[in-house]
Amino acid sequence: MQIKNLVVDPSFFVKPEKLKIISKLEKSIAEFELVKQSESGTRYVKHRVAATMGSEPQASTSDSGSSMGYSASFSEEELSKHKPKIILPSVLKAIDPLRIRNEGVTVDQLADDYDLRDLFKHWGLKKETIRNEKSYREFIHKLKSSRLVDKFFDERRERIEWLKDPKEEDKIGENCLWYRDILKILQSRTVSKTIMQTLKRLYGSADTCVVSCNTGFRKLTKKIGIIRIKLFASGTFASGSVVKLYHFGYGLEPVEFLQTLGLAPDLIAMVVDVALITSIGFPVLGLVSQSARFASTWRDSKTKAKEEFNRRVKYDGGITELSWNLKSRHTPQFL
Repeated sequence: MQIKNLVVDPSFFVKPEKLKIISKLEKSIAEFELVKQSESGTRYVKHRVAATMGSEPQASTSDSGSSMGYSASFSEEELSKHKPKIILPSVLKAIDPLRIRNEGVTVDQLADDYDLRDLFKHWGLKKETIRNEKSYREFIHKLKSSRLVDKFFDERRERIEWLKDPKEEDKIGENCLWYRDILKILQSRTVSKTIMQTLKRLYGSADTCVVSCNTGFRKLTKKIGIIRIKLFASGTFASGSVVKLYHFGYGLEPVEFLQTLGLAPDLIAMVVDVALITSIGFPVLGLVSQSARFASTWRDSKTKAKEEFNRRVKYDGGITELSWNLKSRHTPQFL
């Protein structure tokens, strides 16, 4: 699987300093794709998939004596060919520096944009900033004058795609996740529009994912009933070196959904089992009780819970959450 399209979550514009992460992520994705395409990269990926979760495999050596670790160096030209397209929610057009310059948009005009304020509110901007007019205008001023925001847009201008606004009758899948239902649940047209257009872009596209730097996207999708399935990653991570990537599936049971992402069968079974146990609560008593009656009851409960879990992922939708380590030598092994 290759990540060709990256939906940048609004959370990065709540804290513009986090935009530095996008550059690191783009490079990491490009490096990983280049490594996969090389002979040594193929052996490296197999080696990593076989490694024990949470442990660092010993570096192996190729026939030529070079290290098999993920430390290859690539030119900017090579990397640029494999960097993903950047996809942005339509409401963020308001803070595009090119638009601001061309139309002479002021801080006051941006601060008075209700849709923008509502977006920031639901994607993690502090309540005291949202509610205090002076604090909010200071936030908007910093956002408008941020060099990191300017750099983000200017360096990716040719790779940026804007999401299309959904129509009232829009839906996702044959089982139908309706836009009008999302509107009823989230009670915000701006937020509902952003979630709907994002999910529509993710639907049926294994090469497209959302990158987020806070819990806003996960909480909003949970609110509309979408089930989260956490994917495993190896190693221990420093908090500043990890971002969350999300894929979305609808109309598929968990196993079918994970198959579209290219996970190995044994890994799929492990992921689904852990997600299921998490959804129903881990049977602590099972660790100390050897009772045959307890074991039978637990098996029956697990069977019923699995049926319900499969049904919810298929009819309510599911997202996978992966912690992608930005340090290249820790590239997620599930791929």
